[in-house]
Amino acid sequence: SQERVLAPIWEEVLGIDGIGRDDDFFDLGGDSILAVQLVTAVARRLGCLVPLAALFDGPTIAAMALRVGAADAAAGARDQGEL
Repeated sequence: SQERVLAPIWEEVLGIDGIGRDDDFFDLGGDSILAVQLVTAVARRLGCLVPLAALFDGPTIAAMALRVGAADAAAGARDQGEL
């Protein structure tokens, strides 16, 4: 699942092991600089651009996984000429 792919990225950026799907990025010590690092790491590793604002709106792995899944679906639709 997307959550399993995202969790190690979050753990690396935050320097914390065992982050849960509903743990809040900012409650775990994340700040705006780490947020930029996180979305950059996600873009680099998954090829998916998650807007920085999306992390502030939904600061959990579960919320980010939904964004990544939606971006993947949109990219697939574009590739097939559906959009």
